[in-house]
Amino acid sequence: MSRLILVFHFFKPIPSSCFLTCNTILVGFSFITLLLYTVLLKESHPNHSIPEQFIFGQEKSYPVIVNFKSEPVTSDAGLTLIAELDRKREITSRLAGCFKDYREPNKILHPVNSLIAQRIYGLIMGYEDINDHETLRHDPIFAFAVGKVINEEQKSIILAGKSTLNRLEHCPEDVSSRADSRYHRIEHDASAIETLLVELFLESYRKPPRQIILDLDVTDDLVHGNQEETFFNPYYRGYCYAPLYIFCGKHLLASKLRASNVDPAGGGLEELQRVIKIIRSKWKDVKIIIRGDSAYSRDDIMSWCEILPPGSIPVAKFHVNLKVKLIMYLDLLKIIVYFSYLNQ
Repeated sequence: MSRLILVFHFFKPIPSSCFLTCNTILVGFSFITLLLYTVLLKESHPNHSIPEQFIFGQEKSYPVIVNFKSEPVTSDAGLTLIAELDRKREITSRLAGCFKDYREPNKILHPVNSLIAQRIYGLIMGYEDINDHETLRHDPIFAFAVGKVINEEQKSIILAGKSTLNRLEHCPEDVSSRADSRYHRIEHDASAIETLLVELFLESYRKPPRQIILDLDVTDDLVHGNQEETFFNPYYRGYCYAPLYIFCGKHLLASKLRASNVDPAGGGLEELQRVIKIIRSKWKDVKIIIRGDSAYSRDDIMSWCEILPPGSIPVAKFHVNLKVKLIMYLDLLKIIVYFSYLNQ
């Protein structure tokens, strides 16, 4: 039986962060290949011995042999490790469960879970532009990663193209019903996707921690062209969006795509309330510290953090970095000096 040989190059530069954007969600990945390699070593070889090769396979498909000896045959061999761990953790399949597919089942060539996996795997491997999938759709490594059968009877495996993936991510506002639409027939549940991010964070702990720190911040997402809701932002010196993020360490808990002409703290309280409500439903006694700069030092956020729920445990504690506090004091001092000068 023929075998597909993959060769790994772990020292090949990997983008520090790749992203999936789907309206209200933006998922980040960092150094994922090396991490997955370590996890697979521990799971498959508990005695910490280093195997000479890995064998991946699925029913009715060629076995895939992964080793470190042969000549390079693909630059995306690390995708097999990512797909293997994804199948065990069921991350992309759970994300696919947040979508509704109104297409006729007997005419579907690319199910939603395959589309989600193909797009995310492409982002992880550094293919950010959706146009890249016009070439990647013919790549046997990507076909194997998303679960397609590769054998002699099915030599030509074609994945979804850029147009199909674009319809998954974008739908015009004038499409009121996906079930009745001719082209845009896949609908996402934004609330379910947002909840999934927090649930994946909670599941990453074996037991509830004593304390967590939630970082609240905004950054720029530069745009090119005449995209909707884009404005020039003098702080970032360009036309951009200003997405709002909530992180806990390296875990992304919330991401909101916003125009860059809004208040940096706009929607921050609502996102904190949503995220902390989910966390409190699982971890009732954990101490939560909310950390942000002066842009989030608002009365509504502060007042909400001081609410005492049943059990006399504060909802959260707001903390401003000492460096940020110093900048605030210096700015205040400049204002006082300025007005003192005007009154002379």
